Parts: sequence; structure tokens; C-alpha cells
Amino acid sequence: MSNPFDSKNLVPNWNKASEILKGDVPGHPFHGNQYSESHAGRAMALAHDATEVHNREKRNGITSEQKAHDALALRHLTLGNELNEAVRHQRQAANLAGNGNNPIVRSALRGAELAAQAHFAAAKAHNDIANGKFSYAYGEKVAQLDQAEALSHVAAMASNNTMQLGERATSSS
Repeated sequence: MSNPFDSKNLVPNWNKASEILKGDVPGHPFHGNQYSESHAGRAMALAHDATEVHNREKRNGITSEQKAHDALALRHLTLGNELNEAVRHQRQAANLAGNGNNPIVRSALRGAELAAQAHFAAAKAHNDIANGKFSYAYGEKVAQLDQAEALSHVAAMASNNTMQLGERATSSS
């Protein structure tokens, strides 16, 4: 009897792995279940990048990262628009299936809408910095940079659990 934990048994069968599976054909894009990074994962990476930008600003000066803020704003805007588009499609599908008034569906959709709005707020904060819309006083500029970073993290947290966010929002109304 062979040991199932032997390293020979852990090596994939390369002949099988090189076959074209799931009905795909050579030279055409993969049509199976492709991996795509989630909104939550992209939002968390974006929040991390916002912190990195803010840390560089602390070292190099307040206006040293305006181009980076422009890129952060665009990424937040993209995530917000994608969430809104997903909500629109999911709402249509739920209504067609007769589940539009289901509390779970309503919570999920409301949470995604709120997450999108958090991304739009973060996009505006980063866009203002990118376009040089700083307050007059130095302390207010620092607070504005802190706010942009904080909004990036809020948007990431909102994207991370839209269902819980939606449940909280719908239970209070």
C-alpha cells in the first residue's frame, strides 16, 4: 500500500493539467469559472495604498503625492460605480425572481449601495487633494489628508461586509 502523503502523490498529473478542459478550445479565452478579485479585496488594497501615500506625505511634505491622490480617487470612483452597477443588476434579478421585497435581499442591496457611497466620498476627498483644493491653514491640510485616508478605510470596511452594513441600515429604518 502506498503512502498517500508521499511527495509523489502530491505532484499534479501534468499530462492531465495540460489538457483543455471545460469545453474550451485552443486559442480562445478561458470560459470556465475565472478567478476575479473581489470588491472587498480591491478595497482593502486601496485602503492600504492610501495609508502608504499618507505616510510618504508625512515624510516628504503635504503636497508631494498629488498624482497618487488622483489615482486613488479614480480607483474609488471605479469601485463605487461597479458596486452601483452590481446593485442595479441584482435588483433586477431579484425583482424578476419575485424576491425584491425579501429582507435579506434588501439588506444586501442596501449595504452595497452604502459601500458605493463610501467609495464616492473617498474619491471626492482624494480628488480635492489631487486638484490642490487645500484649506488655508497647515493644520487643516493635515486634517484633510487624514480624512482622505480614513474615508479609504471606511470604504474598505463597508465593502468588506455589505450584508452586515445593509442589515444595520435597514433595521434602523
